[in-house]
Amino acid sequence: MNTFFTVILLVVALLNIILFFKVWGMTNNVKSIMSFYIHEKGIRLIDDGATKKYFKDKDGKRIEMM
Repeated sequence: MNTFFTVILLVVALLNIILFFKVWGMTNNVKSIMSFYIHEKGIRLIDDGATKKYFKDKDGKRIEMM
């Protein structure tokens, strides 16, 4: 019975480690997708000095951050 729980614990631990690295890898995908989207939509960061920084798209529409 003790061996059974040890094997189950090792399998769960291994799957958790694999899941950790897969999620870590997905964060890099989010960065590349965001970079691609910003480039395609012509989004740029505006800093006019008087107010806080904000984003505008290529049509000049202000993008609000929530």
